[in-house]
Amino acid sequence: MYFSYAVLLSVFENLIRKNADNHNTDLEQYIESYQFLKEKNIISLFELKESIVTLRDKNHKTTRAIKDTEKKIYDRVRLIDQAEKYLKHKDTYKAYTKLKRNKQDTFYNEYTAEIILFERAFRRKQNLKYIQMEIRNRHFEE
Repeated sequence: MYFSYAVLLSVFENLIRKNADNHNTDLEQYIESYQFLKEKNIISLFELKESIVTLRDKNHKTTRAIKDTEKKIYDRVRLIDQAEKYLKHKDTYKAYTKLKRNKQDTFYNEYTAEIILFERAFRRKQNLKYIQMEIRNRHFEE
């Protein structure tokens, strides 16, 4: 079915005139739709559908780009968090490892949280290096 440009615009013009006194939100939508059709020179229903598909595709690509960016941010925040824990508790862990075995238990009991956080960050250190490499690679690809 083919609608002419004049028919599409006249439909919106009639809707606008008919609802001009009602002050409802539909009127704003009619006006926006009318302006969109005029701006894009859409003269048929087919062109309107084509335009909708194009906008939907752009929206999908933009949404995908946003999600990718959010993932990168999340990865970088994790990287920073692990690096901070590693650096913050490095000296405590170093002191722990330098103690003789018989004093390590007491020290460990006193600094358990710090030692565990450091060990977890240390185990993830290889992952951090991998993440850093990935971030650099992604940055250079962009």
